[in-house]
Amino acid sequence: KKSVALSPDEVVRCVVDVVVETTSNLGLQFDLIVEPCAGDGRLGFAVKKAAKKEAVLFDVFPRHRAVQKFDLLNDHHVKTVIKRLSGHRCLIVLNPPFNPKEKLMRICSDALGLEGAEFCVLVLPGLYLDLKQLDKLLPRMWHVGHIRKLESQLFDQPLLQKS
Repeated sequence: KKSVALSPDEVVRCVVDVVVETTSNLGLQFDLIVEPCAGDGRLGFAVKKAAKKEAVLFDVFPRHRAVQKFDLLNDHHVKTVIKRLSGHRCLIVLNPPFNPKEKLMRICSDALGLEGAEFCVLVLPGLYLDLKQLDKLLPRMWHVGHIRKLESQLFDQPLLQKS
């Protein structure tokens, strides 16, 4: 069985807080939550509950029956997921594997390139607090709207918006 890192409770709480605060403070509108590296779905389920929105969760190695098996980077059935997102304004919730860096870059690029992707809450290690490093990771049409640093973990949650 493949070993996967799941989002710690502190990260889940922080992501939920960022989503709730920014949607209410900035008036960001979305109608579907998409978590492409869902694992057991704890992050997507928590955001879904707080935002009271529909969610689509998938992972290469799903750890919950409600998480669909899907490989964002290699799946032939990408059109099925894309069709599901069509016509929606999507919030992407992403806590991807951090290593290797090339895979992290590809996951971010493919997830943010999904049809309907308008906003993203992205969990990253601390080196991406440097905006130059973060810019190298993001597709050109995305920019950072907000960064929240977690003091007791090496996770940070940038809120990204499509330009």
